[in-house]
Amino acid sequence: MAILFSQKKTTAKVKPAKNDTVEASFTGGDKALAAYLKSHLTCMHRLDKDRFSTYKYTVTVNANNYLIEARPAVDKSTLVDRHAELRLVNDTEEQLLNSNGWNAKHVKDEKFSSKLYYSISVKKDSVKVKRIKAYSETAVMKEPLVMREEVLEPAPVVSDVADPSAAPEIFVIVEEMPEFPGGIAEMQKFVDKNLVYPEGAKKDGISGKCFMKFIVTDKGNIRDIQVLKGVPGCPECDNEAVRIVKMMPDWKPGKMGGKNVNVNYTTVINFKL
Repeated sequence: MAILFSQKKTTAKVKPAKNDTVEASFTGGDKALAAYLKSHLTCMHRLDKDRFSTYKYTVTVNANNYLIEARPAVDKSTLVDRHAELRLVNDTEEQLLNSNGWNAKHVKDEKFSSKLYYSISVKKDSVKVKRIKAYSETAVMKEPLVMREEVLEPAPVVSDVADPSAAPEIFVIVEEMPEFPGGIAEMQKFVDKNLVYPEGAKKDGISGKCFMKFIVTDKGNIRDIQVLKGVPGCPECDNEAVRIVKMMPDWKPGKMGGKNVNVNYTTVINFKL
């Protein structure tokens, strides 16, 4: 699962419906989102011909028109390479979080955070996206994705990684994902309150997104913090993102089969002037 935080508000231009309620959406609809993913996914060419992977995603669009969460659950997959499937999941999450063009749900002049549900199917040369109704994530999960630390092959800009042998099993998709105390809204408040924009970045007009990965342990602790993709030209921004994550209180652990487990978690902190 992944989430996105930003400090800058934008204004969506969406024509109100007759009942004064406009649901959250991606500008251009399913076809536009599919075209965006097809042009940005980097792992598609690695898939074998005639193999595909379909995931159902829960995404959350906040009141500022940002997609702040992308939570996958396995629906159907014919991929035989589990490493390829992990790369595809990570790639899809990153591109969804990096996308623009989301419109928040609003009623009259007030905007709200809301969830959307999509089925995303990826082949070697095509992407299909379909907006769907809410689904039971545990019902569609055939088997949990489990990884070893060496699977992701990141080249972190900043790293605070413990010995990989200390966590022999890390889940990517579980029945209950880890949660910051109080949920996503409280996490955003925490980031907004504690994030300090680097003075050098302000002076040079630098902005960007810092993609991060960390493990939420079965005890709720955060460990193995990494910057997967930093803000270009701003290592100070990356250091600040790591500092924010280190400050976080213990989380509610993720669960699989009723037991607390270690879960790989991805988040994006957005630096905008």
